[in-house]
Parts: sequence; structure tokens; C-alpha cells
Amino acid sequence: MWNVKPKAVDLDGTSLVLLLAIRDVKAGEELLFAYGVRRGEDGEDIDWLKK
Repeated sequence: MWNVKPKAVDLDGTSLVLLLAIRDVKAGEELLFAYGVRRGEDGEDIDWLKK
């Protein structure tokens, strides 16, 4: 399941996305987060969701 949560921030006029840990993340562990798109809704036609 997910281990980070994306947060949009603005730093001196530059838009950034921070990945904030929602639990302890081990060294070398893959960072996973929800993309905010679900099958059967707006994401139906997104190619990478069909895989």
C-alpha cells in the first residue's frame, strides 16, 4: 500500500510536489502514492491503468 502522500507547494513562485512519508520508509523501499485516478471513473481511458 502507499507509503507517501503528495503535497503541492509553492516555493518562491515555483510549483513543487513534496512526497511526505505517512509511515516509516526503509532505505531502498519503493515510494508509492495514490495518483487520484480510479478505474471505472475518469481514469477509464488512461492507457497505463488498463495494464
